[in-house]
Amino acid sequence: MASSWIPTACDLPPEILVLVIARLPNPADRARFRAVCRSWHSAARQHTRPQMPWIVLGDGYVFSPSSGRSHRLPSFPDNGICVGSTDDWLVLGLGDTYFSGDAYKHRFRSFILHNTFSGKSAPLTVLDGIVVHETVGIRKFLMRSTPDDFIAVVTNNVNYPLIVFRQGRGAWLPEPREARYKYIIDVAFLGDTLYAITWTEDLIALDLGSDGNGTPMVTIGRRVMKQSSGYIAWSTSDDDDDDNEEENCNDEEESEEHSDDNEDEEEDGEDCDSEATTTNDDDDDEFSKECDGSHNLSCSLEYASDDETGETIITSRHLIESRGKLLLVRRRKQRSLTFPSLTRRVDVLEADIDTGRWVPLPVDNGLGGDRALFISTYFSKFVSASRGDVEADVVYDINTSEAFEFRSQISRTSHFCKPSQGITWLFHPELVL
Repeated sequence: MASSWIPTACDLPPEILVLVIARLPNPADRARFRAVCRSWHSAARQHTRPQMPWIVLGDGYVFSPSSGRSHRLPSFPDNGICVGSTDDWLVLGLGDTYFSGDAYKHRFRSFILHNTFSGKSAPLTVLDGIVVHETVGIRKFLMRSTPDDFIAVVTNNVNYPLIVFRQGRGAWLPEPREARYKYIIDVAFLGDTLYAITWTEDLIALDLGSDGNGTPMVTIGRRVMKQSSGYIAWSTSDDDDDDNEEENCNDEEESEEHSDDNEDEEEDGEDCDSEATTTNDDDDDEFSKECDGSHNLSCSLEYASDDETGETIITSRHLIESRGKLLLVRRRKQRSLTFPSLTRRVDVLEADIDTGRWVPLPVDNGLGGDRALFISTYFSKFVSASRGDVEADVVYDINTSEAFEFRSQISRTSHFCKPSQGITWLFHPELVL
């Protein structure tokens, strides 16, 4: 009788072993780990060599560009869907999936913050009543440092486009329908200031503080960088505020470039119309009587058409803090009917607060010294590329799956994953600096 093969601990795949050793901060424990067998010893050596961050897929799966393999995260909730990330933390919407029209949609009843490397989770109750429609969702979730510190959330909720909170300390919310905040497309922390950009590349500073009870407070921001004289969205004038209060969900003609191409966005995996919703039986959902509560002004994508070729040029913008500086990343992608989407140009500009200018980084200097850039709709980050699988002066775009060489401004022909396969980046703890 043939004996059946029985797997042992030495047969565990490398992706699982990485999770195990990530939870062993003690050097003695790591030494014992290496001594188990040859495959475990190899996994320990690989862990000390920075790998590419994981790409978060649907239903709790991640893809490793370094190994070319995908696996399900062992601590991922069965009813969870990733809706954002910061470094090694994921934001998960918990609920159920249903079929409507010709697509599957997600109905979220609550949100949690989850770290798959440590196994820790924390409820995000402050968000439970904010995302209330199928077309309303989270655009950006950003932690300043730890889960106990300031957290900023950009949504396309017309009432609460920006939320700043601290776990257990309460939240700051703008006045409902205050127009200025809904033009924000991305945010970044720098010290005690939360900076925000609009799709016209205006830079706004929001000062952070706390009241006597520790509840977060946000001082109405000032526009420290103004790019367009005709752009009226941001002003500290009370008169302009009164004018903007007259707007409703159907008055935003300024956002035509964003709303006209919703179907194209879905094809590229960068859809700005979220299909997530949070339900609350006690919520009367007042603004649903007028519209669905969403808007497209916080979408970071800008569409333009090339009159000669008929091709579509899609520009995305990302605000990132790196090494104590604010950087604006502007990526231009070209799409046609005859070939897949390709990145044509990436610009990185540094904010000069004193002069009120965006200063381009010279392409010949690369990305500023042994670092790479990972961009996605939900989270973008500069990472040290001094060793390991991460290459210096390369821009890794999760939406196009391209490795784009910044110095030469050329996209490599090989892709590190399937285009539009991923939701966001998940960084290993050793990549979180």
